[in-house]
Amino acid sequence: MSQRLYWLYGSCFFLYFVMFCHILVLHHDMISRRSSSFVNNMSSQNNENIVRVTQVETTASVLNDGDEDAENNEEKKERKAAYFVATSPLSDLRFRALWSQLECFTSPEKIQTVVIVAPGWSQREGYLEQFVQKAKERIPHLKDSKVVLKYYMNDRYDVGLWCDAAQDKLDVHNDASIFDLHDDFIVTNDSIMATTEHYSGILDTLRYDNLNMTSLNYSFLHEKHEHSLFSHRWIFSRSDKMWLESALRAFNHDGMKTFLSNVCVSADHPYFCPSLRNRAQRKRCVVEAMEIRIAGLYKEDQVKGLFPADVPPEYSKQGGSMWHSNYKFWKFLYETKNFPVIKVSSNVLMEGAKKRAKGVFPTCTKYLDDSFLDPIRRRPIEHPRSNH
Repeated sequence: MSQRLYWLYGSCFFLYFVMFCHILVLHHDMISRRSSSFVNNMSSQNNENIVRVTQVETTASVLNDGDEDAENNEEKKERKAAYFVATSPLSDLRFRALWSQLECFTSPEKIQTVVIVAPGWSQREGYLEQFVQKAKERIPHLKDSKVVLKYYMNDRYDVGLWCDAAQDKLDVHNDASIFDLHDDFIVTNDSIMATTEHYSGILDTLRYDNLNMTSLNYSFLHEKHEHSLFSHRWIFSRSDKMWLESALRAFNHDGMKTFLSNVCVSADHPYFCPSLRNRAQRKRCVVEAMEIRIAGLYKEDQVKGLFPADVPPEYSKQGGSMWHSNYKFWKFLYETKNFPVIKVSSNVLMEGAKKRAKGVFPTCTKYLDDSFLDPIRRRPIEHPRSNH
């Protein structure tokens, strides 16, 4: 009996043990599956996070590349320049000077718009329209440039013509002003004749050095006039010793904005010295206000002159004190420094150049047919007295 009981107890114990082992196996398998699922889920989440981070980094990289491209595009953006030349067509020499500038100073690689500005009385004669048409026909590069001719009342010297033109519309197809449509500006007049082909020094210096204003000539001689009869009339923005001459100047957009805001005033403004009756005194007074003080409107490191206007001591006994009144000094600049202009309003220079400086005049008038100027030479000059 006892043996049977022992066998029965042993069999039950064995069955319980087998069931317990089976339960353990099942439990371990369930835990393994859960663990595997958890690991897989974590792995999936990490991968998703990695993908997301990669996408964010890629997007940021694209944005940064886009910013760099935008900056590069801005740097590569073509700067548009306008060339303003004020003219008072009183003689064939003035027409010749104007032609020389169109031929040598207005390359389409540098200048996009040429603006010829003249007093209203000259419109009646019609010579300028013929002149511009001839120039566009004969000067090869002008076919790729926009040349516009504008007339205004000449009651404020050249500066008035520049002001009126800069603030005027380019043409009937543009509502914006010429000032708004361009980045850089050259302002000059027909008192200088170009003597050097493809000259763009004042514009290149303006852009390369990132300046507000450049000028062909700089002078310090105006210091002598600080205590003159008329100098007390002006309040300068700051004391600046350098005078940048107005014969050929260039401005960037900010520089031109400053220039226009300071000189574009009415004809009865004190800057134009209306109370002075003597023509020479009034002109000197205007030069003080509209030319000598202009460099002082800018920071000293934002302006630059390219050639000295003041005659050095070794040339002072051979002529005047400035380049346009001293033939020897002008000849030195022209022959050794590639000085690009001659002052046609200076009898001293013109007479000397005709006799000695061979090749000056034909250099920038190669496409000009002299017969075109015959009617101008023969015509009677009928116009109001000009202050040009």
